[in-house]
Amino acid sequence: MTQKVFVGIDEVGRGPIAGSVVICAYVVATSMYQEFCRTAQGINDSKKLSSKKRQAWIEKTKNSGFSILKEKSAAEIDEYGISYCLTKNIEEALQEIELQGYEIEKVFLDGSLKAPEKYSQETIIKGDESQPLISMASIVAKEYRDDYMKKLGAQFPEYGFEQHMGYGTKHHYSKILENGVISTIHRLSFLAKLL
Repeated sequence: MTQKVFVGIDEVGRGPIAGSVVICAYVVATSMYQEFCRTAQGINDSKKLSSKKRQAWIEKTKNSGFSILKEKSAAEIDEYGISYCLTKNIEEALQEIELQGYEIEKVFLDGSLKAPEKYSQETIIKGDESQPLISMASIVAKEYRDDYMKKLGAQFPEYGFEQHMGYGTKHHYSKILENGVISTIHRLSFLAKLL
């Protein structure tokens, strides 16, 4: 018998001017959902938690479900647009869950995110603060992307990616003007006014 699952989806990296956009689909068996909610009681939006607290939540819930991460690069964002990249990430994550043999009973999505129409779904404004599956997706996605940006910071120390995670801070813009734009990492479409 196919195992039914609930899926929570959130994104990180929609707004930065550098780096990839990432979505996480956090998957829990429908039969284990109430237990997961008890385990995740008190969880919150990843942006309101320190990295240490995010890692503690990942550890606490590691036996409750699993994550599927999908990302699109800065070059893909420039070529196809951020909305398309988010949509493709969601589609690919849900397809991967199904390819692993699970039946998706319902998808919970944060903010303005949408899944393909064939899925039963609910989009929740500030869902990362109120829906535990979305909160976990938010936490996993942020930890993954922050780690990626820290690695880019070591690779390209002149831009300070590990400090601003690719967001358009005053410091980041000053470094771009000082050093020029790295086309493989920066989103040129987000920097059109600057170039």
